[in-house]
Amino acid sequence: MAHTPVDEQQKLRFIAISPSSAYMLHATVFGSAKNPTVFLLHGWPDCAVSVFQRQIAVLSPIYRVVAVDLPGYETVPRDGLPSLGYNISEVGDMYYKTILHFMSLTEEPDARRSRPMFIAHDWGSVVTQCMLHEHPEIAAKVVLLDVGKGMDKRVLATIFVLAYQMSLIFFWLLPSVIGTPLTRGLARVLGAPNVPSVRSHMNYLYVRTWVNLLTRTMPASLQEKGAPRYKGPLLYAFAEKKPALFHSQSFLRYVSNDAPTGSKVLALPLTDHWFFARGSFVESINKEILDFLARV
Repeated sequence: MAHTPVDEQQKLRFIAISPSSAYMLHATVFGSAKNPTVFLLHGWPDCAVSVFQRQIAVLSPIYRVVAVDLPGYETVPRDGLPSLGYNISEVGDMYYKTILHFMSLTEEPDARRSRPMFIAHDWGSVVTQCMLHEHPEIAAKVVLLDVGKGMDKRVLATIFVLAYQMSLIFFWLLPSVIGTPLTRGLARVLGAPNVPSVRSHMNYLYVRTWVNLLTRTMPASLQEKGAPRYKGPLLYAFAEKKPALFHSQSFLRYVSNDAPTGSKVLALPLTDHWFFARGSFVESINKEILDFLARV
């Protein structure tokens, strides 16, 4: 895990891992419990503290930041992870219980009326939207990074998505001694920032989501039709020059035209899926996030 530029004295650690969705997710907390709360949720193949360290550095002095890890991503090997992993709905339920736990510990004035804010990337965006579909009232504001709702319908984009996702599913099926090096190789090709920590068991969300798709049991939150049930302010930032975009045009229109005042789409002239974690745009993205969260 990369070293975070946050004073280690600020860090409290809460761990609750279980193969049952009745339990919570692993999280690391930065900042004072008296400040408003921001939850961070990462995607494949990262961990929250590492990939969001640039955001934690600027947010933790003024917010309580709860960096949450997807199940099975915070431990090596796959301690506590069922053989088939979890599906999106199960992870969303675990995330919701984790949120309730940490909100019960807040010392923010007028805590009964306070609601947390959310920043999410990749699968974290999908899980956050799934959770908000069931509990849309829980969030004050939401930031989604590079993954929105719906998919890119262009032919070449579809081929790209099928190629890398089917590869990750195949690597997941292999013994880990073979699957993990192959998964790391693909992660390196795709530009993941922390390849040495990647394991093939982290690919389970691709497996379970494709099972849902092929058996027509996809959660309502992942279906493209309709606006999100969450009706609060939404900031969506994405790199527009990637081989595939992880949103539909109808989602962009919703955020640009129909979402509440203060919502915004940021289309960045980049190819990097991890633009918020490295590169020349980190400072400007952090400023956009800070301004968005602070706006009344």
